[in-house]
Amino acid sequence: MARAARRRGRGAHGVVPLLAATGVSVTGDGAFLAAAPLLAASLTRDPLAVAAVTAAFFVPWLVIGLPAGALVDRWNRRRVMLAADLVRALVLTVAAALVVTGGVSVPALVAAVLAVGAAQCFFDSAAQATIPAVAGRDKDALAHVNGRFWALDTIGRGLLGPPLGSAAFALARALPFAIDAASFLVSAWLVRRLPHTGTAGAAREGLLSAVRAGLRHVFRTRELWVLALSLGAYNCGFNLVLATFVLYATDVLAVPAAAYGALVAAGAVGGVVAGWRARALTRRLSYRQTTALALGVQALVWLGVLAGANVWMTGVLLAVGGAGATLTSVAVGSTRQALTPDDLLGRVVAAFRLFGMGAAGLGALMGGVLARLFGLSAPFLAASSLVAAAALLAWPRRPRAQRMPASWGGGPAGRGSGRGARQGARRASATVSVVKWHGRQRRGRAPRPKRRRDSSPVTLSGADLLLVGLFSARQRRHAILMAELAEAVTALGARVVGCVVQRRGVSDGGVKAMDRPYSSRTLVSAGKAREIALAREESGADVVVFLPPLTDHQRDVLAELVGCPVISSTDLRA
Repeated sequence: MARAARRRGRGAHGVVPLLAATGVSVTGDGAFLAAAPLLAASLTRDPLAVAAVTAAFFVPWLVIGLPAGALVDRWNRRRVMLAADLVRALVLTVAAALVVTGGVSVPALVAAVLAVGAAQCFFDSAAQATIPAVAGRDKDALAHVNGRFWALDTIGRGLLGPPLGSAAFALARALPFAIDAASFLVSAWLVRRLPHTGTAGAAREGLLSAVRAGLRHVFRTRELWVLALSLGAYNCGFNLVLATFVLYATDVLAVPAAAYGALVAAGAVGGVVAGWRARALTRRLSYRQTTALALGVQALVWLGVLAGANVWMTGVLLAVGGAGATLTSVAVGSTRQALTPDDLLGRVVAAFRLFGMGAAGLGALMGGVLARLFGLSAPFLAASSLVAAAALLAWPRRPRAQRMPASWGGGPAGRGSGRGARQGARRASATVSVVKWHGRQRRGRAPRPKRRRDSSPVTLSGADLLLVGLFSARQRRHAILMAELAEAVTALGARVVGCVVQRRGVSDGGVKAMDRPYSSRTLVSAGKAREIALAREESGADVVVFLPPLTDHQRDVLAELVGCPVISSTDLRA
């Protein structure tokens, strides 16, 4: 009990300053995003020059996003966040001084926006990669922290930041930049309160090779690339409509220009509420189910806005759509944190941001073209069709028990026998032995296994595997050990579709306790066993491979819990 309380205390000690720093930082970003175009418009009436100032904030993600993620994996993430905040504070202090002295120009403003955007690439990648280090990788914990994270992001960028930036600019042109610089100094002070998590331990390889390794992990892990495509579809569909929504609101809904901001803010309010309740809303859903439902909700929202043509109904539907957007961010963020080794997490975050922003830009361009060619209703119909199709593709299929190796004995009668099966077994690159219970069904009771067991070979060639690693918190080579296991099973013809890592035991006694199983039945706690079972179901893995050795009894119980064969790394060497 006392040990669990201490663990919760350490988590709270790390999560609170991280969320507070993120909230302050993104509020500064929102204020800056509103104030910079206003300053540009006061300097020039050239639309291209004004648009260049806004675009400069997103260009760094397209240019240096992936290298920034690779460097975040290599450096101490706490120091990266601290440096990013200090750089942004310095840049904005200089910008405020230029405004006061009258030396500001559009090129100088664009340069300042580029510098702030580049620092944001590092801060955001490091902040999201730090979440599992301070909160753990439990599904409920990740949903809770990510829900708060994205709720604060929505508050800062959508609700507080832009009004603060525009109001401060109306008082004094330099004021929003000075306030923004101060916000980043506060964020830096909060970051200093984060616990020391050390470096991610990424290998010292070339920057291009490191970027390729991150992309390779995304596209070789089924859950990640499915959710990456889902996120792209969501952003593309959302921006298909949003690009010309101001015209629809003013021309069709007759919304006054002064009230347009309040209408759009309804989506942010829905996102904040959903983010704050994300753990409760997603507790009974898998990550892919959450994403698929959010995509389906967006499709219904756009159809409802188009059919209703009523400003009040539109406000309510936008709030529902905003809730779906936040839950999508929570599901995607939690998935990549749960299925990505710590030394790859910065690169995976950057890859998702690059993919999401690219899809958003493409959607905005497509929305403008469709509205020009076919009218203001066309983007709504196109967006609904796109996200509805994505929802069907994102919804997880039934666990693929029928695709498990037939030699395990779980398939239909006659499967895994015959000449073809024997030839396939001889062609297999590797087989391992697992235990199969022979039980007798009792009326009114669950099957009770007898003591008689026999071994059946499990063919790894062509199978999809979920890897599970259990480590001491002091084990610095955990990512390397998991990578070595992945290489070993890949060499045998298998494909890694997911990864679950647990690290525990910070004190000396806790480190020694890692040599003893948490449970003689399952090796891990009941909650962790359920997390592994859920990861297996979502990834559709055929076999679960534990890095630590397993007893026959542990293998049996775990196989029954996760619904597929369970082996250990020692079985690969047997």
